[in-house]
Amino acid sequence: MTFQIKSVTIYGKKPGQMRTVSFQLGALNIVTGDSRRGKSALLTIIDYCLASSDYPVKAGKVRTYVSTYGITLTKPGEQLFVARQAPKDNAKTSTTMCVLTQAPGSLPPALEDLRFTTPEDTAKAYLSDFCGIDNTVRVPAVGKNTLIAPSVRHALFFCLQAQNEVANPDVLFHSQGEEWRPNTIRGVVPYFLGAVDPEQALLHNKLRNLRRDLADNEAKLAVSADRTPASGQAQALLIEAIEAGLLPPQTGAQPADDVLQILRRLRNDLAHGGTLRPHATDGDPLATLHARRADLRRDFALARARIADLKGALAENDEFSNQAIEQRARLTSLGLLRQDTDARDVHHCPVCNSTIPSANDTIAGLTRDLALLDGDLGVIRNDTPAIRRLIADQEDRLQELRSDLARNQEQVQELTSSLRTTQQEPDDLRRAAIVQGRISFYVDTIAQQASVPRALDRRGELR
Repeated sequence: MTFQIKSVTIYGKKPGQMRTVSFQLGALNIVTGDSRRGKSALLTIIDYCLASSDYPVKAGKVRTYVSTYGITLTKPGEQLFVARQAPKDNAKTSTTMCVLTQAPGSLPPALEDLRFTTPEDTAKAYLSDFCGIDNTVRVPAVGKNTLIAPSVRHALFFCLQAQNEVANPDVLFHSQGEEWRPNTIRGVVPYFLGAVDPEQALLHNKLRNLRRDLADNEAKLAVSADRTPASGQAQALLIEAIEAGLLPPQTGAQPADDVLQILRRLRNDLAHGGTLRPHATDGDPLATLHARRADLRRDFALARARIADLKGALAENDEFSNQAIEQRARLTSLGLLRQDTDARDVHHCPVCNSTIPSANDTIAGLTRDLALLDGDLGVIRNDTPAIRRLIADQEDRLQELRSDLARNQEQVQELTSSLRTTQQEPDDLRRAAIVQGRISFYVDTIAQQASVPRALDRRGELR
């Protein structure tokens, strides 16, 4: 993945004007001269001829008198001449280039022999191939959901340095200070260091796309779940129908499917000539919903408190277990204490086996402490999975209570809105008609939603 710049050539705007600066291959080349003689322009000319998207040559005599720029690139057995015209009129840059394959050692061609027919992108791909960059490799961009195809333009980050970049302690790579360049440099540097597997980036991008598809599928399934008849609105409409006298009071909590069936039957009966018969109602449904909400909040608070207590106990177990394991390791790491020692050996040193009558109490105490420590660790190991299961159960309960609170809030809002509307109608029949219309609209909406194809659950496949 390398080539050398053999020479830089410029062509004047008048016929026959041509100047070539040659370099010694395989050696350090130092260009010297007086100020404002074009030394710094060499770097910008090379940058421009290597398919730059802008015109980096600074304003001055070079721009004023030069019509075309060229560079000669070489590597073992191959030579390439690349030329590019200066932008014409008010154009930002020249979009076509001249790329010629030459025999090694050939001189730069004359201006009249150049044909600028190669588009900039094609020339960039040709230059990338010439310097040995694999055109099939893709690396993930930093901060974006895209892939980068490394090219010769990316290689210049690590090959060129302008004067102001050399003197800047905050800049290491060429054009690092320009907007968006740092993320691009971070994305391509592993490839130029040889640390990228060609398939790794493709698999990484596939993984990212699958994660996005999984999130989309979960969102569609959530929308489909919202279409199910088990919503708080259906429960609220049932309460409204009872309040309006369209239905007799219901005993006990009604399953979601039963509530929908009741509303459908009521809608069909009234649509086919059924009459409104007022039913006696008692109690305050709104107060019942508020009482239910208070119970749910109390259960929710209790569940959160239980989770906090269990997590505290789990943390204490983990802390004690870590300390106990460390202490046990200190006692047993060298194998100095043998727990299988019988009572006759307590007068012997566990290290040298010599007789030490005074060590009786110490050895016995250490052995007893080690046995107790093993027993405590066994109890904690048995308790920890049980605590984790209890935490999981309480978190599931917490999620159920969140759903119940959401449904309760929806019922309260629906019933409150309905009462606000129907209380403005003094006549019971007119109020019942309003509720009937709301039920008909809801049942028709559910029927339309049910006809829409449900989202296919692909979560298992995507995972």
